Amino acid sequence: QVRRRRWRPFCLQKALDEIEGEESDEDMRAIFESTLMAQRGLAPKGGGDAPHLVNIDLGEVSLAELGERLMEEDWQSDYSVMRNYFLEVGATDVHIGPWAVGAAVEKVRGRVRSVEMTVPVPPAPMCPKETRCISTWHVAVEPTKVVLESANMTLDTPYGDCFNVVACDTFQVDEATGRTHMVRTCGVHWVKSTWMKGMIEAGVPKEVKKAAERIAEVIRRTMAEYPYPLAGSS
Repeated sequence: QVRRRRWRPFCLQKALDEIEGEESDEDMRAIFESTLMAQRGLAPKGGGDAPHLVNIDLGEVSLAELGERLMEEDWQSDYSVMRNYFLEVGATDVHIGPWAVGAAVEKVRGRVRSVEMTVPVPPAPMCPKETRCISTWHVAVEPTKVVLESANMTLDTPYGDCFNVVACDTFQVDEATGRTHMVRTCGVHWVKSTWMKGMIEAGVPKEVKKAAERIAEVIRRTMAEYPYPLAGSS
């Protein structure tokens, strides 16, 4: 069950104006160079984009509004994309930490927070029906791009404590059509060695792609069914 908190407005445009007033274009580009993928050594060497796992057309979704919803303090309200995504995947015992400050976010630009929950496990040999999951979520926003990343570790699945599955979603508007696209890349960050490494890495993309399709549908549905409150409203 996802616990709810009172909504507090977050003004994305004000935050972007402050960033633009204080930092150079090079500093702004660093928002998307300092990601969880890069921090864990999963970004392509020499720069450039990682291979696209999936490219999903979200339709005419407001990029600015999506950024505001993801950057909010409250991920437990009806209009929160993340609250509805956790419900969609059947997560229970969801504990959402505050946005990190200080040393915890020095190497990643944007906002970072931790989430702990229990999630169902797809049927597989030797796997339980559900597992505890600890995750780190990263959100970075600029006027033409939104990045949402997660690093997830499942504690109760075989070898689950040996690695994090890192997924990176980049949202941009196609100038030719005006439609917002979500591109997902992913990687496996190993913290312990295991002889199952090859098999695990081979199976990860399929499940991460399924998760991408689910969060894309949640974004469409949430933004259509739950109009976003205007800043300053209650």
